[in-house]
Amino acid sequence: EEEGRALLEVPGGGKNSKLCEWHLFLRKAKAVFATLNLFEGSTTLRADCWYPANEEEAIRTLLMRQSHAHGCSSSPMLLSSTFGSDVCPPTYLRSSDLVSPFQQLVDTYGVPRYKEINPAVF
Repeated sequence: EEEGRALLEVPGGGKNSKLCEWHLFLRKAKAVFATLNLFEGSTTLRADCWYPANEEEAIRTLLMRQSHAHGCSSSPMLLSSTFGSDVCPPTYLRSSDLVSPFQQLVDTYGVPRYKEINPAVF
């Protein structure tokens, strides 16, 4: 009974209870494993993803740095691919801390399609 109270006790300062912290940790771990399950291959891993074109070099540099830091024997590759006109990329809206609350409000009603204007800045 005392252990149960200790798990549910909410410490001050806006922190979560231990039970909530464990729940959040498990949700994050599950999300990581769900993403890792999308990779293919036995000795090398392959994944398809979308990323902003202007961040390609930063992503490539980060992959190389992490590969060398962890002693990987193979070099990571980031291959750009163009898709047919029937594939629409996801909407990526970069927002600052200033417009973030407004962006969340706009997202509540719908996310603009690819290459549409973002109404949150107005």
